[in-house]
Amino acid sequence: MGEKNYDFRLQGKFTDASQILGVPIILPAGRTMKVGDIATIERYYPDKSINRIGFFDSIAHEGVTMTIDKNENSGIFTASKEAKKTIVTELATEKYKGAAIAYSSDQADIIGDDYDELAKEALITLALVFTVMWLFIGFRDSLFATLTLPLAFLVTFIFLDKLGYSLNFLTNFSLVLSFGIAVDTIIVIVQAASAKIRVGYEPRTAIMLALREYSIPVIAGVSTTIIAFIPMMVLPGTLGKFLAYIPITIF
Repeated sequence: MGEKNYDFRLQGKFTDASQILGVPIILPAGRTMKVGDIATIERYYPDKSINRIGFFDSIAHEGVTMTIDKNENSGIFTASKEAKKTIVTELATEKYKGAAIAYSSDQADIIGDDYDELAKEALITLALVFTVMWLFIGFRDSLFATLTLPLAFLVTFIFLDKLGYSLNFLTNFSLVLSFGIAVDTIIVIVQAASAKIRVGYEPRTAIMLALREYSIPVIAGVSTTIIAFIPMMVLPGTLGKFLAYIPITIF
C-alpha cells in the first residue's frame, strides 16, 4: 500500500488459492472486510535468471528446484514413493524429453536410516539389560523382564496411532526416557515375585502378591516422573502442540 508492504498471515488450510480472497479481516468497531476487497492473487517470479544446479556432480546444470511436502494425513514413506513415481512418469512424456532429475535430499531415506540405527541400538540395549539383570536376579527372570519391554513399547505405539500421533524424534526421545522407568518397574516386580517363588508360592500367586505389596511404591515412583511432564501438555500455541508428544508418549 503506497511505499509500504504489509505481511498478513492466514490461519487454516486451503485447497484453492481463490479461497484466500474470501477470508474476512477484522477491522475496528466490529467491522469486517474480505481479503479480496484489498488484494489480488498473482503468481510472481522475481528472479528471471536461469537457475544453475550442480549438487549431484561437478558440472553446473540449468534447471529448476522443487520441494515436495506431504500433508499431515499421509506417511512420509508412502508420500516419498508416490512423489518419485509421479515425477518419473511425468518426465517420461514427450514435453520433458532430454530432462533429468536428481534428488538432493529425501527425508524418507534419512528417517529410514535413523530408524534402522534406532532398532540396532534398541537390540543392543535389550542385550545389555538382559545381561545386567541375569547377573543379579537370574536367567529366567531376566529373560521374562527383557521380553516385557518390547511388549510395553508395542502398546505405546498402538495408543499413539489411535490418538493420531506419528513417530518422530520427539517420540523417540520420549521412549528413551520411559525406557529407564519401565526397566526399574519391571525389575522391582520380577525380583519380588522371584523371591516369593523361592519360598514356595506358585508363580501366579507370587506375581499377584508382588504387585499387591509393591504397587503403591512403584506407582508413586512412576507418578513423580510423570507429573514433571504434565506442564508440557498445557503449553499454548504451536510450541505446546509440538512438545505435547513428549508427555503423551511417556504416559
